[in-house]
Amino acid sequence: MNSTFLTFEEVQELTDYSRPKEQIQWLSQHGWTFEISSQGKPKILRQYMQQRLGIAQDKKTVSNKPNRKALEALINGT
Repeated sequence: MNSTFLTFEEVQELTDYSRPKEQIQWLSQHGWTFEISSQGKPKILRQYMQQRLGIAQDKKTVSNKPNRKALEALINGT
């Protein structure tokens, strides 16, 4: 079962540090996005880690811009 967040052991494996303070320092220095739990431990989303390491692909963003060529073709009947 994969939880939403990385386990303490997974964060340890990622950073090579066992102390949360050092893990937080490593994550900050390497530009990782994370939150700090009430226990002072870094919380990293599993999906973010997978995207960051190239394991999962970002979902394609949907554009809200109209397709002008398609609209012109519809209006002009072409």
